[in-house]
Amino acid sequence: MTLDIMHQDKKVTKKKDVVTTGANRTLSEYSAKEFSTYRDIVEQSDALMFSHDLTGKLLTINPAAESNLGYKSGELTNEFLISLVPDEHRFEFEQQYLAKIRNDHHASGIMHIKSRSGKIRHWLFHSNIFGEVDSKPVVICFAQDISDRIEMEDALQLSNETFRSAFDHSGIGIALIDPKGHFLDANGALSKFTGFSKKELLKMNFLQLTHPEDNAADQNLLHKMLIKVISHYSIEKRYISKDKKILWAFHTVSKVANVDGTPKFFILQTVDITKKKELADELNRKNSELEATRRNLVSKIGQLEELNYIIAHNLRGPANNIKMLTEMLKHKDEPAKDGSFKLEMDEIVGFLDDGANALLSCLNTLMEMVQLTMNKSIPFDDCNAGNIVNEILSQLNSTIYEKGAVIKTDLKVNIIRYPKVFLESIFYNLISNALKYSSPERTPEIIITSKVENGRTIVSVKDNGLGINLDKHGKKIFKLNQVFHPGHDSKGVGLFITKAQIESYGGTITVESEEDMGSEFIVTL
Repeated sequence: MTLDIMHQDKKVTKKKDVVTTGANRTLSEYSAKEFSTYRDIVEQSDALMFSHDLTGKLLTINPAAESNLGYKSGELTNEFLISLVPDEHRFEFEQQYLAKIRNDHHASGIMHIKSRSGKIRHWLFHSNIFGEVDSKPVVICFAQDISDRIEMEDALQLSNETFRSAFDHSGIGIALIDPKGHFLDANGALSKFTGFSKKELLKMNFLQLTHPEDNAADQNLLHKMLIKVISHYSIEKRYISKDKKILWAFHTVSKVANVDGTPKFFILQTVDITKKKELADELNRKNSELEATRRNLVSKIGQLEELNYIIAHNLRGPANNIKMLTEMLKHKDEPAKDGSFKLEMDEIVGFLDDGANALLSCLNTLMEMVQLTMNKSIPFDDCNAGNIVNEILSQLNSTIYEKGAVIKTDLKVNIIRYPKVFLESIFYNLISNALKYSSPERTPEIIITSKVENGRTIVSVKDNGLGINLDKHGKKIFKLNQVFHPGHDSKGVGLFITKAQIESYGGTITVESEEDMGSEFIVTL
């Protein structure tokens, strides 16, 4: 029996060792007849009622209480209440309930009593000394079974504890948000993801964490939830962390509604997919480069087959003639074995000259063909330079935002005739290098331009970054595995690849740079 004892307004006082009730009657003034009348009333009542003496021995218990505990009539009479109390609560029963009745003559609270089957019943009770029987005080108790309520409260508490445990210890970011977008609660995973502490998040609106370009889509879906078009939504969106990094998350919002259907609050769940997005972008770029390489290899195989055919048919004839004429020169002074006419020296020299000219002509034709086919190994496209630059800036958006870089473009030539996959790679390497080697001492600024000079397209990427000492490194700048700024996760491959891609189509790339002032890479296509 757990006793939450509540003091009553009814006063019980002692005067000269005579106990009086609120009606100013001594206990001795209650007759056995009156107690008998009480017993008759109790027997017929649906309320849970019982009486006991000051030792806790049951004197009466009505059928409603017996039935509630699963006992038959009369089975509990003369039993002690403590025998019905779970072991863990017996000390409290002795010290709090019986002691309080003896001292204060009344008590209220909650009893936890074992039924016959061993199940615990929960009774909300009020006990009071009523009078005396055989000169002994009698305690009468009125009770109400609140077991269902207690079980519901326990279940609710368990549910709350389960939710709180899942909320606090979840591996994904979770938050509760009011209908206006303000944080009501946030777990540790969301704090770790965004870099903001829980205290900081509770002062924010969740749209403050959203990338400006993704706000409209998020608000539109949230509005649909408010007007009950949808009950939840999931999107991939960008967050802005406390240190200004752009983070990607799979963002899910669901609604918890009031009885009238209006939103009580929203449950926000975020799964960090930043690394996944970066890997996907890198994979797409690598796949494009691999596909271009595959097409290039297929083309090269075709070129080799053509070269083999030309060599077999166009070079063999002149080469055989020269071989035969040189043999004739070796034996020019010997008579012919069959008596046939022998060529004179001038004629042999003439034939050799003709053969050499034919061979050179064939070789020149082959060289022209190789140059032509090398420039057509991958089909040329009419590339939209503006779209390509914007797409690359979007891929590098996180780095641009983190560094606070200012990007300026002046594309006087917007359509560039070039293999698209190579043009994309050239722009990407030059722009990403400009961001990577920016100076921490100033706001990064990158200027991307295109123009026409002498019939050629000139593309420039200029920055105000760390720059390169050309006197020291100028001859090595486009060579493989050359690194000029340690600590920037560089392997010295990008510029080597970029130069090869440009020169394979007849273009050139040069650099103008000054240490700690920036660099400008100029590409002629």
